[in-house]
Amino acid sequence: MAALFKRFLNICLLANGPQDMPYSHVLFRILLALYLLTAMAGWSVKLEVSTALFASLVDVSMLLVFIRLALSVSGKSARFIQTATTMLGVGVMFQLIELPLMHVFVDEQKPANPEVGFILLALYSWNLAVYAHIFREALSIRLLAAFIVILAYVIAAMAGYQFLFPELNS
Repeated sequence: MAALFKRFLNICLLANGPQDMPYSHVLFRILLALYLLTAMAGWSVKLEVSTALFASLVDVSMLLVFIRLALSVSGKSARFIQTATTMLGVGVMFQLIELPLMHVFVDEQKPANPEVGFILLALYSWNLAVYAHIFREALSIRLLAAFIVILAYVIAAMAGYQFLFPELNS
C-alpha cells in the first residue's frame, strides 16, 4: 500500500506517469469506488446527498469517457486501464486534500475565507497540471497539447455540470 501511495505521490510531483502504474482491473475498480466516495463527499458540500451521488456518477462517467475517447483518437486504447487508474488515484488524493478546505470555504455561517480560496485555487491548478502530465505521458504528446486536452475536458465537464445541476450556479 505504501509503494502504491508513493507512486501516486510521484505522479503528483510529475516524476512518474501512468506507465508506472500496474495494469490491474482490481486496482482500477477499487480506485473507482474510492473516487465515487470522495467525489460524493465533495459534491455534498453544495448538493443534497442523492443529487451528490448522481453528480459523482456523472463526474466519473465523464472522466472515463473522456479518457477512453482521447486514447482512442490517438490510437492508444490499450493504455486505458493504467491511465484511468492513474487519473482516479490522483483524483482521490486531490479530493481528500480539498474536501476539508471546501467545507471551510463554503461554510454558510461565515463569509468566504480568501486564504482558503487561494489555497483551493492553487490545488485546482496543481491538479490540472498533474492531469495534463498524465495525458502527456498517456497520449505521447507535448505538454502544451496535453494542457489543451485537459482544458477541453474541464470546459466540457463544467458545461455538463451547469446543464445537469443548475443549483450549482447559485
